[in-house]
Amino acid sequence: MSRGFLSTFLIIFLISISCTYDQNPLNTSKVDCNVQNLKSISYSRDVFPIIQSNCLSCHDAVNHFDGVVIENYQQISESCRLGEMMDVITTHYAGSLPRMPKGGQLKSCEVEVIRLWIQQGLINN
Repeated sequence: MSRGFLSTFLIIFLISISCTYDQNPLNTSKVDCNVQNLKSISYSRDVFPIIQSNCLSCHDAVNHFDGVVIENYQQISESCRLGEMMDVITTHYAGSLPRMPKGGQLKSCEVEVIRLWIQQGLINN
């Protein structure tokens, strides 16, 4: 097998793996990525599993990085009400808060679930 063929094969393989990441990330949240099917976002069914899978390892009562604790409805809804949650899961530019989760990012559909939940009034359901 020639080096050119092997290099091309490896590049194509690596690109296909990176494209698969968005569809099957390593996080364990079970969010329905077809948010059009979610007419009403549920805190317990849709939002909390995202937070639990991606945020609590650094932001619970024991490991409260930067003093941020978001392990229950009250804390999570307050962060959303103040705009902090959306800032850290969507923005990534100089002078802003660091993008979360640390070392990665939420899937776009997970961000959309949180955004829709905020728009729907942060209902505790």
